[in-house]
Amino acid sequence: MKIAVTGYSGSGKSTLAKRLSEEFGTPLLYLDSVNFKPGW
Repeated sequence: MKIAVTGYSGSGKSTLAKRLSEEFGTPLLYLDSVNFKPGW
């Protein structure tokens, strides 16, 4: 299952994503940890 959470800065995206991850037992992936690595 994949769920994308989008929204404005400070709107609670991370909180919602964490709760959805816990509710459905799915892994949580923050795109900042993938997209913004040194040298990219």
